[in-house]
Amino acid sequence: MLWRVVLPATVPAILVGMRVGMGFSFMSVVAAEMIAANEGVGFLIYNARLFLKTANAFAGILTLGVMCLLADFVFRMIARKLFAKHALPF
Repeated sequence: MLWRVVLPATVPAILVGMRVGMGFSFMSVVAAEMIAANEGVGFLIYNARLFLKTANAFAGILTLGVMCLLADFVFRMIARKLFAKHALPF
C-alpha cells in the first residue's frame, strides 16, 4: 500500500516543494554573495548599487532572472520525463 498508493500520491507535492526550495536557494545564494563574496551575480548587483551603475545592476538582475527561469524549465522537463505517469501540477 505504501509503495503503490501513498508514495505515488505524494510525488506531485514533493516536486512542488523542490521547486519552491530551488527559488529560496537562489535568493539565499544571491544574498550571501551580496554580503561576503568577491564575485558572482549578487556581488555584481551590490557593487553596481554602491557605484551608481544602474545599467550593471539591471544586467545582474536580468541575468539572475534568466538563470532562475532556465533552472526551473530544466527541473520541470526532468520531472516530466521521470514522473510521466503521475498527475503533475506543472
